Amino acid sequence: MVELLPPNWSKESSLQVIKNSDVFILTLGVAAAFFDRETGDFVLPRPSALNSRALAEKYLFRTTSVKENVENVLYLIEFIRSLSPHIRIVVTVSPVRMLASFEYESAVQADCLSKSTMAVGCA
Repeated sequence: MVELLPPNWSKESSLQVIKNSDVFILTLGVAAAFFDRETGDFVLPRPSALNSRALAEKYLFRTTSVKENVENVLYLIEFIRSLSPHIRIVVTVSPVRMLASFEYESAVQADCLSKSTMAVGCA
């Protein structure tokens, strides 16, 4: 299991922080992601699976569509508002650039498409 939260944090404590907050900043990273080839579901591969052959066989790496991103952002906003109806939500796009791409030859091209897709989805 890969932990994404700091030590001693739990789902409950994270939800409580949101409930007690005045502002929530949602920063979108990249529109490129891995999807299970069989189900089409989004996956976050474990670090141990991060070799190119296993990734290519099991997962499809693609840039999500504007529609998918809008739906996901709206879902997140609805969830956050269900915890704290009056919270102010600021949506940003991360300025950190992609260094590599499994989808395009150029990481610069992949990053431009990814950030643009995210930005349009926020508009």
